Amino acid sequence: MSRVAVDAATSLAGSTSVDLVVVHCREPLGWLTEVRAGLLETAPGASLRLFVYEKCGDTVPLPWSEATDGPLGRVQLPNRGEECLGYLTYLIARYHALPDYSVFFQGDGVLGGRASRTKACAFGARVARRETGVFRTVNDHQYISLAASKEACAADASLVNCNEGGPGQWRCLSELVVRHGIGVPAAGYATYANAQFGVSRDKITDRPLRFYQVKQQRKGRARREPRLPARRRADGSLLFLF
Repeated sequence: MSRVAVDAATSLAGSTSVDLVVVHCREPLGWLTEVRAGLLETAPGASLRLFVYEKCGDTVPLPWSEATDGPLGRVQLPNRGEECLGYLTYLIARYHALPDYSVFFQGDGVLGGRASRTKACAFGARVARRETGVFRTVNDHQYISLAASKEACAADASLVNCNEGGPGQWRCLSELVVRHGIGVPAAGYATYANAQFGVSRDKITDRPLRFYQVKQQRKGRARREPRLPARRRADGSLLFLF
């Protein structure tokens, strides 16, 4: 960590606390300014902290001022386990000192940084209302469709962004829809941009600490990744975090 001050005690008394968690590999991070502005536009009383998990050894200055924007933590990690390793490292380290909300991002941000403020405003409205049980994407498309075959995709025009999936996967995703109370048709849907999402503290602590520790161990054993920023495939295992 860059500062010992990044701790639960840094949240302003009585304010709603929000952590921004970014897993980074050399991508431009200027979009963070827009995310901060969007959150504070709709949740002006929120206190923010930024945690950046570096996968490619970056040490260059970040577009974040501890004096005006909020506390900053920066951690170097091995370049393996996709964004999951960074997210899980944060969850385990902060499990007993979580903020009210945590918002997780890949290094390229929402849509590569486009519309970041608008998307942050939408999540900030939930923060302002102090909603509980929150697990929501911060990207444009909330869902993809999942069908049992390509033919089933073609047969139903309502299944946008339709992908083939086996019956076991379909059943599993249907259970997740029920768990998270997602109001979509029962045809079998999953979150689309599940690699970038906001979640409330109660949703995180629904799972015991050991749950996250086991997942971190598995991700830590994953093969090393190229040391280049790239559009990453959203890791479906993230759906099972909460």
